Amino acid sequence: MNNTGSTHNTSTCATASPPNPTASAICTKTLDGLLFDYSKNRLGEDTLQLLCRLAEASPLAGQMHAMQNGEKINLSEHRAVLHTALRLPADAAPVYVDGENILPKIHRELDRALAFAESLNNGSHRASPTNPSPTSSTSA
Repeated sequence: MNNTGSTHNTSTCATASPPNPTASAICTKTLDGLLFDYSKNRLGEDTLQLLCRLAEASPLAGQMHAMQNGEKINLSEHRAVLHTALRLPADAAPVYVDGENILPKIHRELDRALAFAESLNNGSHRASPTNPSPTSSTSA
């Protein structure tokens, strides 16, 4: 038993025994058009309910809002966490950090990283002007 009074659940939603007729409702959730499938996780309905209650009782909603608004919530580094901004399209609503929209900078760097990866894949990348073969610098 754990401190919630329930036993450890070693089955998954998909392998619950006896089969639960509402398992698909328990094992999957849809939010904003995204399907979240928990069927392979060792979670039961009780665990999901406990996690939801924990999220509601915690400052999670406020922290999510702060993260999406570029506030400095990374306490150890005293800076914004920009996980969501890295995934936004270039034409998304601005994300401000210290009064500056950072999306243009992020997309410039993403474009540079993509160009570099493509140059590696297509063989056009050169190690340096004096050493045109990128493999010769690592094959020694």
